[in-house]
Amino acid sequence: MILTEDLPNLVDLMKVASERIKDISISLCTFSRADTTEKVACNLHEGIESTLLILKYRLKANEKRPATEVKD
Repeated sequence: MILTEDLPNLVDLMKVASERIKDISISLCTFSRADTTEKVACNLHEGIESTLLILKYRLKANEKRPATEVKD
C-alpha cells in the first residue's frame, strides 16, 4: 500500500490518539484532585510513548496491511 493512500487514515488515528491523551490527562487531573486552572508543564514525549504503547497492537501487520514502523 502506498503511504499517500493510507495518509488520511493515519491522520485520523493520530487525532484519535491525541484525543485519548487529552482524555487521560483530564481523567488523571480529576482523579488527583488537581483543582488548578494554571497551565502545568508536561513531557510530551512521555505522552506519545504512552499512546504508542496503547496503540501497539494497531501497528502490527495483519492480512490487510503491513506493519507500521515508528522511528525517533
